[in-house]
Amino acid sequence: MKKKIWIALFLLFSCSILACSKEEKPSEKPTQAPQPTKVQQQEEKEGEEEIRGDGVVLWTIQDVFGKIPERNINLLNERLRADGYSCTLAIRYIPEEINYYTRLSELLRTGETDIATLSFISFTNEDFGGDEVSMIREGNMEPLGNYFSTEEGQALWNANYEENWEAARIDNEIYYIPNQAAMLPGTYLAFRRDYFTEEEVERVSRDFGELEKILESKELPEGTVPVCWWNNMINNVYMTGHSFVSGVFAEMETGMLKSPFEVQEYKELLEQLHSLYQKGLLVEMDRADRQRTIEAGNFAVWYVGEIDILFEENRDKLFLMHLPYAYRKNSMGAGVSKYAKQKEEALQLLTLLFTEENYANLLIYGEEGKDYKVIDGFACNMRGEPARAFYFCYMTGIYDNVVPAQSDDYPVNRKQSKDEMYYSDARKKNVLLGFHVDDSAFDEQMLSLYNVVQNTQYLWMEENFEEAWEAAAQAFWEAGGEKVMAELERQIEEWKKEKKE
Repeated sequence: MKKKIWIALFLLFSCSILACSKEEKPSEKPTQAPQPTKVQQQEEKEGEEEIRGDGVVLWTIQDVFGKIPERNINLLNERLRADGYSCTLAIRYIPEEINYYTRLSELLRTGETDIATLSFISFTNEDFGGDEVSMIREGNMEPLGNYFSTEEGQALWNANYEENWEAARIDNEIYYIPNQAAMLPGTYLAFRRDYFTEEEVERVSRDFGELEKILESKELPEGTVPVCWWNNMINNVYMTGHSFVSGVFAEMETGMLKSPFEVQEYKELLEQLHSLYQKGLLVEMDRADRQRTIEAGNFAVWYVGEIDILFEENRDKLFLMHLPYAYRKNSMGAGVSKYAKQKEEALQLLTLLFTEENYANLLIYGEEGKDYKVIDGFACNMRGEPARAFYFCYMTGIYDNVVPAQSDDYPVNRKQSKDEMYYSDARKKNVLLGFHVDDSAFDEQMLSLYNVVQNTQYLWMEENFEEAWEAAAQAFWEAGGEKVMAELERQIEEWKKEKKE
């Protein structure tokens, strides 16, 4: 039961809170989690030999969310063969009790997988260690630059936004397709049209401090939450014009590193939140309470952290203020082994799945009219109930070209909604996009800095803000803030030189 609860919670938050909280977080080192026994390896090998054949692409995925129905895979393969393609798909699942990072590294190195999903998740209290950067730096992934220069590769490139690709660039090369289901690049501050004017929203957009003055001038109905807040460290930092790198702030326009406690805009933002909170004008809620509050209409201002069906149902009632954001590392995606036995077929298959909706829908849902049906633009099971296939999208990264379900992010006009985000003036250019920290030189003290600074997002909830701010500033230096900044500056200078070469 505990495992099921954790999986449910993870699915609810994986595209927002988890994805944001892991940005540039120092990677943990691989641990000695259980490894496959010789019997398990032999069984796995025999199973692989049964499915291996000309054109059969083997995709390795961690078995946490269940398995994609074999019927879906068979339907996809039948369609591919009927359309004259040489590639077909087979999936290998690594059991969750096995250290996925270590096992996947071995499979990539030996060419025993063609495609790999880069994600490391555990619900068994084991530390799975590593991330996609350290995995790729082992040298076993195929660089995709040459493929993108081909006509087929250009189609795959066009299936994602340029800054998504740039965020995935590691050591001046792209090795994986960013997971489309794990991207939430922006947020809104949404104002009820029946409580606010456009002029008032414009005032807040120029100066966040105006929000308190405007709210104090309102007589809201009893039981109304003035500001329904969703606290998020990364987005708070973006509002100050900075990004968050291993516990240090970096100016997005220049890349200059700073202690968070040297950034006056950050302190002012937390002070403003503190004042709103102390006056009862701002309430932080968990997801369930926030949803109940929005559904009941008991709010005046809503910090929108997810573009979901609840947001879409309320969109016409709101003035939207798009909060500043920048694209960042997406720590999940699908890549091809440098030693893949079916490398060309693997690239062909990934391109078809990410660019052609008929193939993507067969894999995720099955056959329309027999396995699922579309009602009012949403995928439903044959009983007419909302489809629950998001985890298949999350496992593969295929999302933008599949039929949306009501529980999805971007459930309505997905391409249009994502375009609104991407082409918004709120999107800020981050000059460090594509820089990835190598924390192998970090000692334990330096590694602790990330969490020390992460916890500052809650300072506005402290009764004595100034005292809490000073204590956090002291903790920053005690956690090796100076050493981390010096090491990051060294790495960034090296990265800049490599970019010029």
